Amino acid sequence: AVSSIHIPVPKIPAKVLAAAVSCVVVVGIVAAVVVNSALFTPSTIIINGSEHVPQATVEQLIDIPAGTTLLNVNEDAIAASLTSNPWIAGVTVERSFPDTLTITPKEREVAAIAYIGASDIAWAIGSDNTWISPMSLAVTVDASGAVVSDGTSAAGSATLPEDPVATDGATDTGDTDAGDADSGDATSGTDGSAAGDGAQAGDANAQADGSAATGGDTTEPAADGTQQLSGLDAALALARRDGAVLFIDVAADVDAASGREVTSDVILAGLEYARGFSPSFIEQIKDISLSSLEAISANLTSGVEVLLGEPEDISLKETVITRLLGQEQGVTYINVRTPDNYTFRSAE
Repeated sequence: AVSSIHIPVPKIPAKVLAAAVSCVVVVGIVAAVVVNSALFTPSTIIINGSEHVPQATVEQLIDIPAGTTLLNVNEDAIAASLTSNPWIAGVTVERSFPDTLTITPKEREVAAIAYIGASDIAWAIGSDNTWISPMSLAVTVDASGAVVSDGTSAAGSATLPEDPVATDGATDTGDTDAGDADSGDATSGTDGSAAGDGAQAGDANAQADGSAATGGDTTEPAADGTQQLSGLDAALALARRDGAVLFIDVAADVDAASGREVTSDVILAGLEYARGFSPSFIEQIKDISLSSLEAISANLTSGVEVLLGEPEDISLKETVITRLLGQEQGVTYINVRTPDNYTFRSAE
């Protein structure tokens, strides 16, 4: 037979239970009073701007309702209002008791700037694969090439041309194949084979050195050393300022819109390279040509052209490139579409 043990549970006296409930209610009331107390009403509200979003724009986006205190401020509501601007990814709210509230927007990190030569537009692309905003291409640089003014409007974004190119999501022109041409005089990096499996990306596009299709004139330096840039030159200056990679040869019908996710395969491939290369190697890249997936190439600041192909074995490709440049003199062209069977060409 199974025996059971009965443990009596002592009854809580009604008076004790009532007292406990009363204490809970009192604590709740006190907490509500403290949270909403005028003692913590912010008499000083500091609203900061960011690099691409002026302070005035942030102030216009934020609404601090009456009755807000340092303890009940609605951070989610503030973040929601600020992220309506595509440059802003979030917000930091700092409280300095008893009466100071500081609001600082957190910008999206710019991973790349895509220059669309057909319409002379440059788009900033975030590290989260989001189209951020078109950039103003009315850029002023100082004698060192640093951007001192980018013509950005008070709203924090550039103004599009009056007749923007219609977009339908297509991105790959599909008519440039790196395997269609024979470079003829290349030197193999591994087995002595010719580099006939890859054409120079520069043979397929006229902008490989960044000198063509600038979309506007670059002025002569002024007396104070400043210079007005436009078109591709301006886009390059903006990319350098933001520590981003410049994409060129971007299809005119790319589907770009503020806050929209990037869907173009070739631009996503370019972003993989931008993330996959080391910061030190990124600094050596002038621009990346995105005429097609197979013909993705990088133009280095040294003048060397590198055929990359699709974004596979990125770190290995970087290793091959840097080692080759360190070992060989006068290299002008490298093909690392297949990094374990690379080819290169040197100046005679």
